[in-house]
Amino acid sequence: MGVTLEILNKEDLEYIRIEKNKIKGSWRTPFLLTKEMQYDYYNDVVSNRNSNNRIFGICADGKLVGTTGISHIEWENRLGEITMFVIQTGKGYGKEALKLILDYAFDELNLENVYGECYECNNSIDFWKKMEPSYTTILPARKYHGGYYWNSLYFSFNKEIYDENND
Repeated sequence: MGVTLEILNKEDLEYIRIEKNKIKGSWRTPFLLTKEMQYDYYNDVVSNRNSNNRIFGICADGKLVGTTGISHIEWENRLGEITMFVIQTGKGYGKEALKLILDYAFDELNLENVYGECYECNNSIDFWKKMEPSYTTILPARKYHGGYYWNSLYFSFNKEIYDENND
C-alpha cells in the first residue's frame, strides 16, 4: 500500500479543509473552517518549528489521503495528543498512519504517552476501539451534535506497552 508521512503545504491543507468541512459536527471544532483560518493554522502550527505540534500529511502511493500528527506536546511530561483525519476510510491507511505517527512520537520525539479522544458520533469511533490503546475510558456527554449529547472514547498509548505489543 505504501503509506508515508509527508510534509504538508498550504495547498494540501486547503484540500483537507474542504474534505473536513463535508463532515459537520463530529469534530472538536464546532464550526466550519475558512480558507483564512486554515492558512493561519498552517503558519502558526504546521510550519512553525517552535510550535508544540508536529503535523504531517498521510500519503498512499504518493497521493494525499489525510493528515495526522501529535499536538499539544508537553515536553516536560513527555505527553502529546494524537490527531488524525483520513479521507478514504476502510483501506488500511489509518492503521498504517497510526503506526508511523506513534513510532515517530515514541522514537523521535521521545514521548512516553500519546492520548486522544473520539466522540461516539464520529464515524472513526470503531477504528479507535480496534487499535488497542493501552488505556481507555468513556467520558459522558462530551459533545453536543444533532440534538444529542454524545459520549467520547478517551484513550492513551503508552510507549512501554506499545513497544511490547509491536516488537
